[in-house]
Amino acid sequence: MDYRHVIEALVKKPRAFRYSQMRDELLPSQDYQMIWEYVDRTLAADTACQYIVRLLHLAKKTDSEGAIGRYVLGQLATTSLPSMIDCEDRFLEKRAMPPRIAIHQHALSDYDSLLKPEAEVLVLSAVLIRGAQAVSAQLFRHATALLEGVL
Repeated sequence: MDYRHVIEALVKKPRAFRYSQMRDELLPSQDYQMIWEYVDRTLAADTACQYIVRLLHLAKKTDSEGAIGRYVLGQLATTSLPSMIDCEDRFLEKRAMPPRIAIHQHALSDYDSLLKPEAEVLVLSAVLIRGAQAVSAQLFRHATALLEGVL
């Protein structure tokens, strides 16, 4: 059984890994079996389950199953069990920060230019055009109604 098929469910309930009938089949290699044996022997039951499940989840997310297993075993051989933060820092892709964009807020006094006489003429022109369009529409409706009455 491939752990990739069930790892998302195990992340939500890592203790299920301990009691799974397929537990040994879920470990993808001898490296992970050795890691599980170590954490199961040295950590509290819940912590051991969380560690191996999060490690398998990281392996799935990064597609670095072999490299992660070798890294953890290498750390065990030289120092101690690496934390999940160490593993994630090493294997997760670093997200690039979006660039900072400087935005200049214009002054509110810039709106005063809209209130100058030239701007008033433009606004009045727009109002007159809209009014003329409304009158034209009314005349058209009136003329249509008269023609319908004649026909």
